[in-house]
Amino acid sequence: LAFASDRPRREHGAVAVEEVLKNVEDFGLKQLERRGRIKVDRKISNVGVINGDAVALERMLLNLIKNAGEAMPKGGTLTFEVGEDDGKAIFVVGDTGGGIPEEIRGRLFQMFVTAGKAGGSGLGLAMAKRTVDQHGGTIDVKSETNIGTRFTILIPKGK
Repeated sequence: LAFASDRPRREHGAVAVEEVLKNVEDFGLKQLERRGRIKVDRKISNVGVINGDAVALERMLLNLIKNAGEAMPKGGTLTFEVGEDDGKAIFVVGDTGGGIPEEIRGRLFQMFVTAGKAGGSGLGLAMAKRTVDQHGGTIDVKSETNIGTRFTILIPKGK
């Protein structure tokens, strides 16, 4: 139902990126590391404050992290980067998994597009794109078979 509405669910306001990252760390990155098969490579710089919806940003990052973990069932490395460049906050989530099947790469951010993982609804990446759009940002994906996938999100700090 939330996806059916074009409007943000919460008002945008000042978001301390550091606060968003605390939950991303606790409920995403550390969870993967505890299982022992995935190494997390963190490169996090202080971004400060952006205008947005903290809950939506957190959910988007957690979804990308969860997907990256699922893409590496035998283990691998998850890259998580946060930084700032030219007035934009930059978030990167990458994995060393099998890559996104070529036949769905062009439709990746559409509703109900899935690589067929168990329990997947095909809404996660569409919702991630919606969140990025609502923040005036961009999301880019690069994926190579048997090498991995890398999502790069840019969100203007002053929007």
